[in-house]
Amino acid sequence: MRGQRTRSPGWRCPDCARRFIRRTREHSCDVTSVESHLSRTSPEVRRVFHAIVRLLGELGPHEVTPVKTMIVLSRTGNFGGITLTKSRLDLGFFLTHEVHHERIHKIERLGPRKVAHHVRLSSVADVDAQVNLWLTEAYHGDPSEPPVRRSR
Repeated sequence: MRGQRTRSPGWRCPDCARRFIRRTREHSCDVTSVESHLSRTSPEVRRVFHAIVRLLGELGPHEVTPVKTMIVLSRTGNFGGITLTKSRLDLGFFLTHEVHHERIHKIERLGPRKVAHHVRLSSVADVDAQVNLWLTEAYHGDPSEPPVRRSR
């Protein structure tokens, strides 16, 4: 049908079976477990992680892939990642533009339309409406793409 684009199924790594939009994506095949990441954190940081997972569940289908150095968040492509320490969770998310906010401690321009933002979360209270807005925008990616909400 004219005017509709179909998405390519992408490329699946023959070693780790992870799927990527393009074959040229660098990635880690060292897939581990979420528990291996959480075992090094405090109970509060575990609660923060589970609050993020619940929030993502409200957004729609996604994958949480634990690799050696981080936990990757993806939908059709990666939209964020989590690194854990004993006392905090670092949430990274990709937007098409820079956002300057007091809670964002690091911004990295990865391309003309891909900007990584990092925020530190140390308590469940930090997983608030602002974090929800950032993750919602990162999850939906291109603002010209219509949001898809999961029905309850």
